[in-house]
Amino acid sequence: MAHKLDIPNWQIKYEIGIPDVDFQHQYFLELIKRFCEKINEGITDELIVDHLNEIVLYAQFHFCSEENLMKLHDYPGFVSHCKLHIDIIQELSDKINLYEIKELSLEELTSYLLEWFLDHTVKKDINFAQYLNKV
Repeated sequence: MAHKLDIPNWQIKYEIGIPDVDFQHQYFLELIKRFCEKINEGITDELIVDHLNEIVLYAQFHFCSEENLMKLHDYPGFVSHCKLHIDIIQELSDKINLYEIKELSLEELTSYLLEWFLDHTVKKDINFAQYLNKV
């Protein structure tokens, strides 16, 4: 099952300036990269789903960590950002379910993971970082 998705290496442009969050984002990108490598090695559908579940669990941990920081610093966008986290986990879970019932390809799923990572990190989390820099 050869699957070639160009997963970028971690770059400074992905950093938002909050060390703990940047570290978690870097690890998250590494999880996506490892997932794609395992796919290229030809792992079974069952193991693919296991790796996807690991990604979901890590995302939940990361979101909890981010939300704790937001609460600690009285981030005014806290409620909307939490809703975004809930929506992301739901959408990811839905896409995994679609993959399991063969209504979504592995290519579509992995592309979604990468797009979600880049969009959420660079476009959404940066708002919190900018707020923290002003406080």
